[in-house]
Amino acid sequence: MRAGRFVCSLKVIDPKLNKEHAQVVIYASRFEDLPIVHRLGDIIRIHRANLRPYNGLRQFNVNVYFKSSWALYSSDKQSPLGSSHGDAPYAFSGKRATQEKQDVAIQQTLRKWALGFFGQNNIGDKKVTALKSAAKASGDFDVVAKIL
Repeated sequence: MRAGRFVCSLKVIDPKLNKEHAQVVIYASRFEDLPIVHRLGDIIRIHRANLRPYNGLRQFNVNVYFKSSWALYSSDKQSPLGSSHGDAPYAFSGKRATQEKQDVAIQQTLRKWALGFFGQNNIGDKKVTALKSAAKASGDFDVVAKIL
């Protein structure tokens, strides 16, 4: 991270290729401009990302401080923040989120897929390592934490 720049890195799954993922790296000049994903299976819409291969993976670079934007949509009927949202995003960068006609159909398809995929694969339980056991475990970790 450069001085005055904040970075958020997310793994996203391609619904057509269930096992294949890409990385989304979001750069911002303020922490508040980064997305805070509250649960697995939520949908992120990226506007104006640059695709660059990195270590054999697809990496989408999103520069919020320059030209890009993002919006988070819940895969459930209720957002993780407890409100009913309909087809609107529960969080987004910038002053307002835009939505095209085709976006609603895409979101509904992704919601249906996410609920089925994460329900069948029980992602949360299989790959969780308790913090006290992490020192003894091997391999790489994706850390999910609340910073106080």
